[in-house]
Order: sequence, then C-alpha cells, then structure tokens
Amino acid sequence: MIADMGRTIVLGDERFPFDLTSLDRRADGADTAIVWATDLREVTETAAAKQLARATHAVTRLASTMLDLRRIVVVYVRARSGRSTRLARAAARLAKVANHDLERRRGYSTDVVFLDATGCEDAGALRSRLHECADGNIGLVLTGDVLLSWDEIRHRTVRDVVLERDI
Repeated sequence: MIADMGRTIVLGDERFPFDLTSLDRRADGADTAIVWATDLREVTETAAAKQLARATHAVTRLASTMLDLRRIVVVYVRARSGRSTRLARAAARLAKVANHDLERRRGYSTDVVFLDATGCEDAGALRSRLHECADGNIGLVLTGDVLLSWDEIRHRTVRDVVLERDI
C-alpha cells in the first residue's frame, strides 16, 4: 500500500526558468506542502531581497490558513554575476521568521526550506530535489528552517546534506 503523500501546491513567478508543474499534485488528499518559485535574475541584490521577502510574506499568509500543511519550500534563482552572501543571509532570516511566525499562528512547527537554485542546469534534478524537500514521507527531518544552495545538493540528496549539518 502506498501512503498518501498529500498534495503539493506549486505557486509563484511565471518567469521561473524551470517547469515545476509535475510537482503540483492537487488531485486528492490534504494540502501538505507549498513550493513557491521566484525569479530574481533581473533585479539588483537589494530588490531581490525585497522580492524574496514579499514572496515569503505571501506564502506565509497562505500557509497560515492550511491546517494540514507541513512544509514550505521557497526556490529562487538569482543573477549569477552578483554576490550571493547578502541574499543568502536574507533568505536564512526569512526562513527562520516564517517558521516562527507560522508556529506562533498555528501552534505547531511548519518546516520552511529555502533553496537557491542558481547554477542549476538540470530541470529533472531540480524537480527531484524539490520533491524531496516537499514530500514529508521520505524521512527528511528538519529543525524548522533550512537554507540550501544548488551546489550543496547537486550531487547529494537534501536528506544527506541536512543530516550532515545536524551532526
């Protein structure tokens, strides 16, 4: 018997450079995950941080009404020419704030994963990693919030990276 994996809802920026529609499972079951995709490639680093904050606010607002939601994944691509440090700090802070905000509103923790997919050229691998992030039945145990880069998970599973960090 295959356990019901719940539903994953894919939302966000239509300009996102990868087709994520295969992740969007809305046929039956409860909504258990949201994948929010945003394209930050054509904006400054400051504007990218603001756009990421708006996306996080929107997904958090939506998530606060979904009782069965267990995980939010915000995936973004940024300009390759810019520094990623400031945006990464902003993403890590947003993940932590979203996790705490949802826990306060809902009374229990909702995992929040941010994934910087910059540098990814393999749409199938990205969908696989996003499926791993969104699907709560694969043994990925988070501590509330996590920021991942494509370089970290290009050749490794999300689970392996997260477990290594917890050691």
